[in-house]
Amino acid sequence: MKRPLFAAVLIVGLVASAPAAHPAAATATVEVDIGDGPGPANLIVFLPGSGCAPVINQASTFFHGLAGHWRIVALEKPGLDKQLRMGCTPAFHAATDYPALIDRQSRFAADMLAAFPDAPKKVLVGYSEGGTVAGFVAARIPGFTHLIVAAAGAMPGEMESRVSFTRMVGAAAAARLIADIKAAPEALDRFAFGDTYRYWASLFALEPMQAYRTLRLPILMVHGERDGVVPVETTRYAAAEFAAAGLTNLTVRYLPDAGHGLYGAIPAKRAEIWAGARAWLDAAP
Repeated sequence: MKRPLFAAVLIVGLVASAPAAHPAAATATVEVDIGDGPGPANLIVFLPGSGCAPVINQASTFFHGLAGHWRIVALEKPGLDKQLRMGCTPAFHAATDYPALIDRQSRFAADMLAAFPDAPKKVLVGYSEGGTVAGFVAARIPGFTHLIVAAAGAMPGEMESRVSFTRMVGAAAAARLIADIKAAPEALDRFAFGDTYRYWASLFALEPMQAYRTLRLPILMVHGERDGVVPVETTRYAAAEFAAAGLTNLTVRYLPDAGHGLYGAIPAKRAEIWAGARAWLDAAP
């Protein structure tokens, strides 16, 4: 039977045939199928951006314009209350910091690679928060053929946060906020820009280039130059660090008029991004 061009389904439990090898795979999993065609579908493991809306909200729209035959899987976020407009709960915040994100997504990635071994391309795709996590997941879990990072880069977490905070509230207020977070790094009842102090403190501790230096698979970073959430400097930093280390497996594409959403409201522009990504996927070794 011909597969719908774009069909999305939320499965409570495992994606069909996925082994229950790890606890991460026993929670809700989103599966989105794009396209049809002979032979096995290519696989995308999608690491979504931050926030406590259900992952299906991102997974069912982020890949609009991606041509070909793809199975896209993503792990639902923990502790959501879907009756709330934003879904945020104390349980969500308690389960969400970067070590927890990296651990959960690494277990999920391992499960999905095991579940779909016949996929010709096995692509790890991270957006925003998920882009920050993606390098660590790829370093822990071998088997992906390609890595795509969107609206994220490789600055040390505190450096990235300082740039972002400064743009939002000014240098002096940013410095005070960073000091406050460092003074209460485990606080779950204090918030900055919608996330807990513990979340931000865990980002401050990250050094993404430590993971990227170990990777030899082809990597594509795509970043909007008008990104007001994750500064484009994070990707420029990655490009400079890869060059300084003599690493040649990074391709960087800057989108001059794109913000953090990467043209999410303009399907034709999003399709242009995926056309370029498909060309890169087909050309990358």
